[in-house]
Amino acid sequence: MTFYNETPLPAEMFAQLNLVGRMNGVVAIRGSLTAKPDRRIKICDEQEPFVWEDTYCGDPLTTPLQAATDLAPFKPGTDVTFRGSTYAPDGVPCPRWLCSIEVERRFKKTLQATGPRNWRPRYRVGIARLLDLTRTPAFVGWTLEDPAPADTTPLCWREAYGGSWPSSTDPSGQVHHPDNWIGIGWLHPDAAPKDEPIPAPRIEDPDDPINDWRRLDYVPQGFAPVAPFWEARRAHAGTMDDAWLSQRHPLLPRDFDYRFWQSAPAACIAEPWLQGHEVITLVNLHRRHPRLRIALPGVELSVRLVRPRRPDSIHTAVLDGVHIDFQGDADAVALTWRAGFAWSDDCDVVLQGGARG
Repeated sequence: MTFYNETPLPAEMFAQLNLVGRMNGVVAIRGSLTAKPDRRIKICDEQEPFVWEDTYCGDPLTTPLQAATDLAPFKPGTDVTFRGSTYAPDGVPCPRWLCSIEVERRFKKTLQATGPRNWRPRYRVGIARLLDLTRTPAFVGWTLEDPAPADTTPLCWREAYGGSWPSSTDPSGQVHHPDNWIGIGWLHPDAAPKDEPIPAPRIEDPDDPINDWRRLDYVPQGFAPVAPFWEARRAHAGTMDDAWLSQRHPLLPRDFDYRFWQSAPAACIAEPWLQGHEVITLVNLHRRHPRLRIALPGVELSVRLVRPRRPDSIHTAVLDGVHIDFQGDADAVALTWRAGFAWSDDCDVVLQGGARG
């Protein structure tokens, strides 16, 4: 196979075995664009490079996922992710406010952001303590402070519910929250220190706000990409046990689910895929535009297989990623498309297409 890219967008072709052991070809495309208020986002003259592997801010175990690899073989839906901060309405510091992402006719996800706040240890002072001031007061739990006013909150998994506990039984020495290894405020009744405040999450579900330290089942909230080893994605990886290793490897497990490759939080995945012309509304997610509407550019891409002595076949590339990055001064949007087909050594593969008229 020879691959020809007739578009200005970075693209790569690769092959991978599917669940039944047949070789599939995949063409993955990445586009770099700039968000413009109330206009279609514009394809940049200079394109960012293809993402060959998951990239992190540092150590994958302790820092957030920045971008998921473009080498996913298939995604059943469109990821919509956001990296950046949320801003208080009118720029006026306040204790809490809402922010949201809405894709017209598909989904709306709302988060509640707060200013800095802590869990503070609470003690019971009994008669024995009053009679003997050297006696350590009895610890009875934590109280959640009211948040301090703030004008911005980073929408990073480090500010969401989660984190880790020290463990004497786990080989790593830590027990991680299954859905957010790097968060804060997941309090262990025994392991958490009881002599100092503990930072509490600044991002929460407005319909299930964090207020009870005894609850350990709050769902971490965010818009940012999810690491593949966190439970929300790992649960789709299938059963990789000794039987799989001896009887099926290198094929994927029979119970593998391609949703493993979706890197957005579950509430921010559109199934089936977006068509590529939708309007996305961001509320309190841009430093200058409290309500920012951006329209996807309406790009249509396809792969044409050219075989000798046989008719050409056309395979449509689906839009499976919308990744918004408003960190710093960037108003960047990255789009990813993907097309799959049965692998054949005797054909040429041509990527073609462009923006709709």
